[in-house]
Amino acid sequence: MNEKTTSNNINHSTIIHFLLYHKSSKIIRDTYKLNTHHVTVLLACYSYSKFVKPIFTITNIRMFANYYSHHRLLNYINRLIDVGFINLSGRHYFITDTGKEIINQISINNDNILYSFCQKYNIEL
Repeated sequence: MNEKTTSNNINHSTIIHFLLYHKSSKIIRDTYKLNTHHVTVLLACYSYSKFVKPIFTITNIRMFANYYSHHRLLNYINRLIDVGFINLSGRHYFITDTGKEIINQISINNDNILYSFCQKYNIEL
């Protein structure tokens, strides 16, 4: 990374991504009446299913994300099931095609927002 991207051990591109995270998922949150925790849990479930194993349990996600309690995760995942982003098969959950499309849309939104933000403020990442 160049000096514009990192200094004093701060990765500026990561900071900007975090800054814009809520904006990139806003349209999804508004459309499906979700909050940022739902989106965070969906991203955790997707990441687990992509990098570890395609099916998962609440315990798998709790240990992987290391952020939410079992009870809270269950509530968030149940809401994600209600909107069709996650399904339950037996004792295991999996991301649906709709859930994968939503993740893709958030990623596209983030890229577009990041590009516009950097153009507006003349930031080079």
